Amino acid sequence: MRPDRLAILTLRVLALSFAVVGLQFLLAPDATLASLDATGAYFGEFPATPATGARLWLALSVAYMLLVTLLALLAQRDLARARPYLALLFAGKASSSLVALLAYRTVSPAFPYLANFVVDGAIALTVAAIWAAAPRLAAYAPDVRARGVSTLSRVDARILRAVLEALAPAGSALTAETAGPSVGGAVEDYARTAGALGAFRWLLRALEASPFVLPPIWLRRFSKLDLEDRVRVLEAWEASRFWPRRQALAALKLVTLSHVYGRPDVLRAIGYQDPLERVPLDGAAELAR
Repeated sequence: MRPDRLAILTLRVLALSFAVVGLQFLLAPDATLASLDATGAYFGEFPATPATGARLWLALSVAYMLLVTLLALLAQRDLARARPYLALLFAGKASSSLVALLAYRTVSPAFPYLANFVVDGAIALTVAAIWAAAPRLAAYAPDVRARGVSTLSRVDARILRAVLEALAPAGSALTAETAGPSVGGAVEDYARTAGALGAFRWLLRALEASPFVLPPIWLRRFSKLDLEDRVRVLEAWEASRFWPRRQALAALKLVTLSHVYGRPDVLRAIGYQDPLERVPLDGAAELAR
């Protein structure tokens, strides 16, 4: 795995773990401490964590876990610009680790304090390592990411390929080289140049989830459906009584199919006469003059 991919994956795993732990704190704070105390019994004899009925600290801890989750998510989006987020994430985890160590030494030698010191300390060191390597890791990314230019993720690119294949599948006129998936890069560049890449991404994600919530229902992602079923989904969008849904598909077809059927080789394959060839001879002479 490339170093930049490993760093991004690490930050995503951290963000997920922060969110899960924060949700645990919110929904079952006492049970969380009890489970940590029970885990400590496997490592030695530790006193129970001092109980407190106050919920002010719970509110602050949940807010803190939300903050570090967002910092990790922001950092993994663009390593070239991630250092400020990583610095804040390091400060939060390092202070959490040191405060837990202080509580272990001065309040009670309870296992949750020691575990928090070790885990958050390890996270702080990991984040510090990514912070130090961020400029070098960004160089591994494609040029558009290194310049900070927005681009479709691999998931979005996969959805776009599935959409293009359903809109313009290979057949008698379109070959594998000229069918819909062949213009994916051009479509992405067009959406980026128009400043609509974010909206385009949301439309792709809406199509991806639509078989779960909109008829025809398949309870599978759009990109995982067979070609015929994907065509039926697009036809349902086109014939929908809900006009924003129809307009969304019309915009998608305008953006994508213009790149497919605007090619001279495709125009020739479908028998579309060149505009200059359709001008009468006397008109062509006039145009030449």
